[in-house]
Amino acid sequence: LPEEKVFVAVFSNCDRTAPRPVSLRMAGLAIGKPYPAADDVLALTEKELKKWTGTYRYPDRSLRVVEFIDGWLYWSRPGRMKFRLLPSTPKRFLLENTFTQVEFFPYQDSIRVEIKARIARRTAHKVNDGE
Repeated sequence: LPEEKVFVAVFSNCDRTAPRPVSLRMAGLAIGKPYPAADDVLALTEKELKKWTGTYRYPDRSLRVVEFIDGWLYWSRPGRMKFRLLPSTPKRFLLENTFTQVEFFPYQDSIRVEIKARIARRTAHKVNDGE
């Protein structure tokens, strides 16, 4: 975390789990901003969660999919690994085990989603069915 002047190194000889999630948790704790675990998040109803599901397109034409699975929203590129979205407000979520925020906004007759990572911000728009 360059802005906070925090560097975390994690060494591992275990190939079952990547050290990145552990190092991010440690860095968050070190600066007093731990990111939440699934137990610490805002409880939303199925209806509140499902309104954000769909496919979203970035200006570069790349797609992201938001799906409702077993009571949680998941974020992914089509056909790739899914990341659980942890709600911090009814429209703002964190990608689990990251500092990346995903925020949904009603926009005209559709929905806009904004991704805020540590060093970048991207906006995508929901794709209408059949598009």
